[in-house]
Amino acid sequence: MTLRAPPKYLLLILVAVFFGSLLAFAYVGHFTRYMADDYCLADKVHKLGFINAQTSLYMTWTGRYSYGFLMSLAELIGPSTVPIGPLIALICWLGAATWSIYQLALITRWPHPLLTASLLAELIIFAMLNSADNIVQSFYWQNGIINFVVPLILLMAYSGIISYAVRKHLSGRAAFSLLILAVLLTFIAAGLTEAYGVLQTTGILLSLIIGYKYASNPARRAMFPFLLAGLVSSLLALSIVTLAPGNKFRQSYFPPHPNLFRLTKLSLYYATGFVITEFIHAPLTILSLLLLPFLLAICFPRSRSDRDQNPNVQNNKRALLLLPPLGFFLILICFATGVYAVSGALPERARFIPEFIFVCTAASWAYFAGALAARFLTSTSKPSANQAAGLVAVAALILVPPLLATRRTLRLVPGARAGASIWDQMDRDMRAPKARGAKDVIVPAVDDVETRLGARRTELQIDHDPNNWKNRCVALYYGVDSVAAR
Repeated sequence: MTLRAPPKYLLLILVAVFFGSLLAFAYVGHFTRYMADDYCLADKVHKLGFINAQTSLYMTWTGRYSYGFLMSLAELIGPSTVPIGPLIALICWLGAATWSIYQLALITRWPHPLLTASLLAELIIFAMLNSADNIVQSFYWQNGIINFVVPLILLMAYSGIISYAVRKHLSGRAAFSLLILAVLLTFIAAGLTEAYGVLQTTGILLSLIIGYKYASNPARRAMFPFLLAGLVSSLLALSIVTLAPGNKFRQSYFPPHPNLFRLTKLSLYYATGFVITEFIHAPLTILSLLLLPFLLAICFPRSRSDRDQNPNVQNNKRALLLLPPLGFFLILICFATGVYAVSGALPERARFIPEFIFVCTAASWAYFAGALAARFLTSTSKPSANQAAGLVAVAALILVPPLLATRRTLRLVPGARAGASIWDQMDRDMRAPKARGAKDVIVPAVDDVETRLGARRTELQIDHDPNNWKNRCVALYYGVDSVAAR
């Protein structure tokens, strides 16, 4: 059987369609405004100042020092950061993911490496957004972006640095500046949220073990300094987060930590349920996530002798066997962190972190499966009509999820725009009574703001009860005694 690499125009079409879908997500995000914690943090920054606000968060609420810094910076700038947050996050995420995958594309000698890297980066991010448990709280909410999207951006950049060092065989002084950057990236990322910090530390430790056992000597010499530096940086970050005095106060809102047996049982239960739900929640997206890397691995084979080399075959088989249990173990680690903290499942927004592990594991497994299948194929510059038709048919199937997602997402625009207008009007109304000396303010009830953005329910908006914590945050932000929705 013969097969050749897909033509460049087909890759361009795939890149354009996936990119359009990502832009649709970012466009809907343009209609987001302050929600819940945003008000309290903004009030804290305005009253205490930039530095003191971070100190107060660390001492009285959470040890997430990077989160405190970035949120304080955003609140210092003001509400104008919220509508552009999803677009900025998307640009940074896409850039970091493309650059990281591009290093691997050069190492494995793919045709059209930059184009293919861009396509796979778009696929991963699209799968994340289209199958997110709560896209509003994970990707549109400013708090969620900083907690759950920024660490993934930094992870992709860190992974790219390691791949670049391996590709260039960097060592000694040539690697020093990148080594410092790797330390900074891992230190900042681990200070954003506990689940990610534990995941990063565990992932680096596993990478060291696997690299020591299976990597070639040149690759090991290049990657180990970055992995060791990242591990030390992650451990230091976790120490700072864990020792924060504010953790005790925050923990008082949750049940006591579970014992080891209950921690293990609940973690396994939630992690298994999460993986099963991922397949059920967005089956077409998962199909594209598996099909595209598999197809690329088959269509980008090297020479027959290169493909049939025993080390390559063994590495592909080993990856197929190891990736599923390793991926599940990392997902389990994420859920164990949540169970330990709250004696329950991770909140929907925090599942964005294990979802990234699921997406990357699935795409990587599909690629290695395709690479193994490519052993039985030979390349040709003259594909048959049946092969060309089959390739186009598969590409069309891969395009179904982003096209459907784009259509569904753009349908949210009128409602999202109306929700933003309601918030803008409320903001003007809230500031006007304050200027007139009003102390108790009533605003129109809007109970569907998040559902207008694509969430299943609304949880972060002003409540009907003025004593609700969200209402108190809003009252503090606007400088009034109370706020209620009627």
